[in-house]
Amino acid sequence: MTLFTSQPWAARYIGLLAAVVMGLAFAGRGVAAPALQPGRGDGGLAAAVTAALAQQWDDAGVAYPYALDTIRQQGEYGVAYVYRVRRPDAAPLPGGGAALLARRDDGGAWQILFPQDPSYPAQLAAVPPDLLDPQARQMLFDATVASSGANAVGGYRLPWPGGQEGRVAQNYSQHGTGQIDFWAPSRDVVAAKAGEIVYINDGHRLRGCSLDFARYNNVVVVRHGPDEVSLYVHLAQYSVPGWIKAAYAQQGSVPVTPGTLIGRQGNTGFTCGGDGVHLHLSTAAGFNVLNYPDSMDEDGDGDRSETVQTAWGVAHQPVDFAEATYEQLVAWSWETPLISQNYDQSCAANSFDGVVLYDGVGCHGASLAFDAETRLADLPALGWNDRAQALYVAAGWSARLFEHVGGEGASRCIDGTVPDLAALSFDGGAISLNRTVSSLAVYQRTGCQPALAKIHGEVAPAALTLAGGARQPVTYTLVTTGSVTIHLNQRVTWLAPTGVTPLAASDPAMDFADVTLGASGATLWRDIVDLPAAWVIPAWQSGATTAQLFTRFTGVDEVGRAVAVTTTLPVDLALCGLGDEWNDGPQQATILALDRAAHSGAICPAGDLDLYRFEGVAGQEIWAAADAAGGSLDPVLTLLAGDGVTALATADDGLDTLAAQVTATLPITGSYYLKVGSYRPLAGGAAFTYTLQLQGTPITLSSCLPRADAYEPDNNPDQARLIPSDGAEEEHTLPAADDQDWVALRARQGVTYTLELAGKVAGLRLALYDQDGQNELAAASYDPAVPASGRLVWSPAADGLYYAAVTSAGASGCRAVYWLAVRAADDEPPVATLAIESGAAFTNRRAVTLTVSAQDPGAGIDAVLLGQTSAFADATWAEYQPLWPWQLPAGDGPKRLYLRVRDLAGNLSAVVTATIELDTVPPVASFGGGTQPWTTVRAEAALPVTLDADATHVRLRVGEDPWPVWQPAAEMVTVTLPARYGRHLVELQARDGAGNLSLVAQTFVEYLAPAAYLPLIAR
Repeated sequence: MTLFTSQPWAARYIGLLAAVVMGLAFAGRGVAAPALQPGRGDGGLAAAVTAALAQQWDDAGVAYPYALDTIRQQGEYGVAYVYRVRRPDAAPLPGGGAALLARRDDGGAWQILFPQDPSYPAQLAAVPPDLLDPQARQMLFDATVASSGANAVGGYRLPWPGGQEGRVAQNYSQHGTGQIDFWAPSRDVVAAKAGEIVYINDGHRLRGCSLDFARYNNVVVVRHGPDEVSLYVHLAQYSVPGWIKAAYAQQGSVPVTPGTLIGRQGNTGFTCGGDGVHLHLSTAAGFNVLNYPDSMDEDGDGDRSETVQTAWGVAHQPVDFAEATYEQLVAWSWETPLISQNYDQSCAANSFDGVVLYDGVGCHGASLAFDAETRLADLPALGWNDRAQALYVAAGWSARLFEHVGGEGASRCIDGTVPDLAALSFDGGAISLNRTVSSLAVYQRTGCQPALAKIHGEVAPAALTLAGGARQPVTYTLVTTGSVTIHLNQRVTWLAPTGVTPLAASDPAMDFADVTLGASGATLWRDIVDLPAAWVIPAWQSGATTAQLFTRFTGVDEVGRAVAVTTTLPVDLALCGLGDEWNDGPQQATILALDRAAHSGAICPAGDLDLYRFEGVAGQEIWAAADAAGGSLDPVLTLLAGDGVTALATADDGLDTLAAQVTATLPITGSYYLKVGSYRPLAGGAAFTYTLQLQGTPITLSSCLPRADAYEPDNNPDQARLIPSDGAEEEHTLPAADDQDWVALRARQGVTYTLELAGKVAGLRLALYDQDGQNELAAASYDPAVPASGRLVWSPAADGLYYAAVTSAGASGCRAVYWLAVRAADDEPPVATLAIESGAAFTNRRAVTLTVSAQDPGAGIDAVLLGQTSAFADATWAEYQPLWPWQLPAGDGPKRLYLRVRDLAGNLSAVVTATIELDTVPPVASFGGGTQPWTTVRAEAALPVTLDADATHVRLRVGEDPWPVWQPAAEMVTVTLPARYGRHLVELQARDGAGNLSLVAQTFVEYLAPAAYLPLIAR
C-alpha cells in the first residue's frame, strides 16, 4: 500500500503553490481539521511549507523534489501532503507521496520536517489526534522505519508478469521497511510468491492525496505462511479476476502460485502524482482489516456514518526478490527499470495425473478433472458448457475437444497443457477454443487414441472333472477396464497336461457369435465345453491325471487394434481315466473273449460310450449282458456288426431288472462289437459303473432292487421340495405303487413355465396345483410312445408358490424311474447392484453391512453369490436377502467385494463389485502457530490449523464447552470466543472420511479490549 498519494497535477512547480486545497474532514474521530490554502488562513504555515519545497527545488542534487498538494493545521501543528516530481519539467511521478510535519517553535516560526529527517518519528508522536488519528499516525511511522535487509525473507519475485519491464516509483529508503511502489506499463499485478489470498476488496473508486483517502484503498492480501503476508494496494476497481472472487466468497481463501494474475494497477485510495496509477507492495508479518466511516460519501447516498473497509499491513518486514535484493532496492533510485522473472507457474505446478479444465486463464479458477479415460463427456450436463479457458494435460495423456455436445462439430486433439485456450483454434482454424468447448474425450495416451483395453477372463466352475461329463456347461466372464468397445470373434480351445503346449487343439475358425464387450464393463455368457476323445486319449496315454483347458478369445477393439484374452480351467482326468479308456470307437475298442470273467467298466464322463470287440463264428449263439449291479447306471447294450456301426440287436431292461441282455446267433465268422451306453444320453460319471459278460450260455441277471429316493418323504405339499425353473433335469423314483412325489415352484405372473415329465414306463402322471396345494390346475400323463406327452405349459395368474405332484398308475420300484424339469421362458439375466456401508468411500470398522439389490423381470431372484475374489473361490450360493453382515479382511487399504445373482431360470447376472477403504489410522491436527497465545480484539477469531491430507472435517471449542457441529476442513477455522476479555483455551479436533478422530490439539487465544495497534490473528 502506498502511504502517500495525490490528486492529478499538471501545473509546473510554481503554479502548485497557488492551487486551491480541498478541505477534508478526517474520519478517524469524525472531527474536522481545517485545511489551509497557500496564501490563506495561517499564511505563515503555507509560506514555511512553500519555502521548504522551494529550497529543495533549488538543490540541484535532488533529482526528484516534492510538490505540494494539501496542507492541514491544528493549533501549533500542521501536516502537508506532497508528492515527487521529476526535474526539470516537474512532471509528477505516479504514487510516491509523503507527509511533511510542521510545528511552531517558541519564537512563532514554523519548523518543517521531511520524512527523512531523524527527528521525524518523535515529531510524529506529538501531532494532535484530531490532525492524525492513531491509525494514520501508525501508517506514517511504518513509512519511516528503515531496515538493512539482513533478515530479509526470500522467495519473492517482482509483482508483474514475467518478461515485462516495470519501474521503481518509490523505494524502501523513502517508503519504509517492507513498502515499495512499482509501476509497470502492462498494469497487470501478479502474486509475488506462492500462498493463499485471505482478503479481497476491489470495490472502491475514490482517490486523493491525503490519508483521508487511505480508507478507499483497494487491496488483495496473500498469506505465504506463518507471520508472512504481502499486500497489493491501490488496485483498479473491480480488477480482481472473477474466478478469484467466486472462490473467495465460497471458501474464504484462494490458493495462488507465483505469477497468478490477481488484479490491475490502479489509483484508488491514498494516491498522488499524475494519474496516480501504480502498485504499492507491502510485505509484513500480519495485517489489520480497517473499518472507517465513509467520510467522502463514496456511494453517494448522503450517509457518511456508514463504514468502508480496507486492509493494512502490520509489522512490516524486508524481503528479497529474485530480480533484486532488499538492500539494492533500498537505495535504488526512482524510475529504475526492472525485468520481472515472475512467470505464471499454476499450470506447471499441477501434478494431477489426468486432464483438467479451468475457467480461468493460466490454470486458475474452478476446475473439472478427469482421472480416467472418458470416451465422451457432454459438458452442459456437468455445468461446464463453454466455460473452459485453460486446459491441463498430464504427461502421457491427451484430450479431444469438441465444439458441440455429443462429439459433434469441429474438434482438436491436444496432448499438452494449454494455459490460455484463446491461443488455439479448432482444426480448420476458424473458431477459437476459448469458452467454446461443449464436449470432450479423454485418453490415457498421447494422440487422442484410447488405451489398449485390459481384459480379464474368468470361467466357472473353478474346475472341471471328467466324472461330471466330457460335455459340461461353463460360464465365461470377461471384464474390460478401458474406454473402448471390443468385439471378440474367434475362440481357440486346447488341452495341455502341463504348461500351455497342447496335445490337441480345436479348429481355430470362428465358432461362436460375435461377443461385444462394452467400455469398462463385463460380459457374461454360458457355453458348453467339449472334451473330445482325441484330446483326452493322449493325455491319459502320457500318464497325466490333471490338465489345463485353455480358451483364447481374440478380436479387435473399435479402432481396429488386436485384443486377446485367455482363460484357464483345471480339469481332473483321474476319475474317468480307467484302464480301458478311451474306448469310444472301433479303433479303440477293448478286446473281450467268450466265457471269460466279467469285465468292469464305467460310463464316464457323461455321454461316454464304451466299445468292446470279440471274434465269433457263423451260427454261434451268444449271450451278452451289461449289469449296473445297484449303481447309478441304467445301461443300454447294442451288438454291432464288424464295421462297428451297423446294429444287429439292442436291449434295455429285462422284465425284472435294469440290466440289459442281448441274445443273438452270429451270421458270419469275424469281428463283432458290443457297445455299452446309458439310457439317458447325457448321464455319466464315476458312479455309473457296470459289469459286462459275454457267454455261450444264458446269463443270470441281478434282480431290480427298489431304491428309496433321496428326497423321501415328499408325499404331500408340506413336505414338497423347492425345484428350480432353470430347465435342469432331476432324476427320481417312485419306490412304492402308492408313492407321491411333491415339489414346490416359485412362479411369477406373466412368465410362461414348461413342466416336463419323462420316464421309462407308461402311466406316470404330472399334476399342477394352486398355492394351497388343494386345487388341481392342470395335468399330463406320460407315455414313452407319445412325444411330449408329459409336458405342461402354464402361466400363473399371480406371483406365489405353486405345487406339482408325480404319481404312477402302476409301475413302481426301480423301473418307475422318472425325470422332471421345469423351465421358465426367461433368457434375460438379472441385474444386481452392491454397496458397502450404503456406498461410503471409507470405514474404520471391519464389520460392515452390504446392501444387495437385484431385479429380474422374468422368473425372479433365486440366490446370491458373495465373495472376495472374482472367481468366487471362497463363496457359496445363498438365499437372496437385501442386507448382509460382512467382515472385511484385516489390514488397512481398499477392500473389494464381488456379487453375482442367479434367477430362478438359472440366468446369472454380470459380476458387480463394490469397494471401500478400510482406514483405522486417525488423522493428525494441530494449530498452525503452535501453542503460543494468539491475540485478537474480535469475538470471532480465525485460527490457522495444520491438517494431514486425510482430514475432511474439523471442529473447535472453547474450554469445556460442548463440541459444536463439524465443519469442512480448511487452513483457517473460525472460533467464537465468550463475551469476556482474557485468555481462553481453544481445542481442535479433526475427523477423516472413515470417521477416525484425531487427538485433541490445544492453543490459547488472548481476547483483548480494542486498542490502537493490536495485530489481528490473521498472519
